[in-house]
Amino acid sequence: MPPLVCVLGLAPTNPRRLLTTVEIDMRFACLALAFLTACLTEGDELLATDLQPVTSARSAWDGTPEGAGALALLNSGETDVDMLDFDVPLDERAALNLVGHRDGPDARFGTKDDNPYGSITEVDSVRWVGPRSIEKIIDFADAAGLVPSGAEHLGSWDGVDFSVDEAELTLDLVNDASEEELDVDLALDRRAVDSILDARPLYTVDELAGLYFVGTYALNQLKGGATGEAEEAVPCTPILTPVRDPAAEGFSALMAAATTVDSPWSEALAYELSNCEGWATSAVDQAALNAALFNATYVWSFGAEMERLTEFSPLVEGGNDFAADVYLSLDVIEEFIADGDWDPTASSANAELYKAREGWVNDLTSDPLSNSGDYREVRTLVDMSECSEQSTSIIQLSTGRVWILHRHANC
Repeated sequence: MPPLVCVLGLAPTNPRRLLTTVEIDMRFACLALAFLTACLTEGDELLATDLQPVTSARSAWDGTPEGAGALALLNSGETDVDMLDFDVPLDERAALNLVGHRDGPDARFGTKDDNPYGSITEVDSVRWVGPRSIEKIIDFADAAGLVPSGAEHLGSWDGVDFSVDEAELTLDLVNDASEEELDVDLALDRRAVDSILDARPLYTVDELAGLYFVGTYALNQLKGGATGEAEEAVPCTPILTPVRDPAAEGFSALMAAATTVDSPWSEALAYELSNCEGWATSAVDQAALNAALFNATYVWSFGAEMERLTEFSPLVEGGNDFAADVYLSLDVIEEFIADGDWDPTASSANAELYKAREGWVNDLTSDPLSNSGDYREVRTLVDMSECSEQSTSIIQLSTGRVWILHRHANC
């Protein structure tokens, strides 16, 4: 609908033409607007901002001590129309609407149909209430001693209670903590960490609780971290169960036949992951999974000594490094053939293995490369001065299947 343009002296270009119904309606609308504008003077409580349409954005007062004080005032049974109208003072229509909203259809406080205010945004949605009205309510609540401070209760978000001091300490932590502190030390969901980093600086717990993936657990951890009472995250206990995988088995048989000196140059392993639902998002669960992958790959047990010698890459999307190691293994086979160390034609068994190589490679790499979003990848390097071994593991999000490309000792 085009904007309304008011010209009160509007007359038809042709004086003999009758006004249309639309033009008549516009004239009445313009007259009403002119009358309302004329009635608004400097001394009136009602401001132009009080007439603006309400937006869906949260009020900046939500989650603040001042906002909590205003809600305490409005939700009190002692607050009636006369108090809001004469003592605060608000426009009478705002006072009536505020009390009417709170008391519900039966217009009586303390009954089942009451609708107490849960946020300043809700207060702001009441007709005839705008920014200036809210400021007056806050000033009155402050003068009445209703604005909390220090150890007094500020509010509850996702079931987590905060005092004013606890909220301030939590926000200081949230705004100053490094990515590693949020992710590792406080063991937040990786997605919660990203939400916080993208949104900083945060000014209220209300803002913090409104972020994606920030819920009861994250708020408890952040509050506990800020006050020295954070719960220690308990890592999962991943179980890696070997599974039959024709491509991995065929590839490993080929590498064993073609490249074995002391050991094959590489091998492919297949497992199914269970008992660790948070491995993709929780730092402590990722560390537990890394240890399980190590134990499933190498001859050593992962402990303090091996942890000192081992480096794990960050968990990343896709399977590019896994595929690169598979292709590199094929190049090593060709080098063995060129050097005369292996002859694929020397036996029918060798010939069958060599002939099937491209099919196995395709089965191992095609989906991780074409559907990378469904996979996470981590590289592991064990460096023991004279010798080193490394592996690349991929985990499929949708199935929990795991493939490991293990490159044996390089001395």
